[in-house]
Amino acid sequence: MQLDALSVPFLKSMNNYCLYVCDHLSTTYLEALSANKPTILFWSPEANKMTSDAEKYFELLRSVGVLFDSPETAAEAVNNVY
Repeated sequence: MQLDALSVPFLKSMNNYCLYVCDHLSTTYLEALSANKPTILFWSPEANKMTSDAEKYFELLRSVGVLFDSPETAAEAVNNVY
């Protein structure tokens, strides 16, 4: 597994990878999605409470197989695709 160096701008570093995986709420997953990079997200819904307005968008990400509630289910999705 290769980890990204922080000295390279995020969007530039995305060119080196075929998949972006994120385990926390951050702006980088939004950048990956807006760059049309295949993305897998996972985090505990109990640890990341959403407003009711935001929750509908995260439910959409769950429904299309982008957001998962555990690392195991996210890894399973990655293994099914790759």
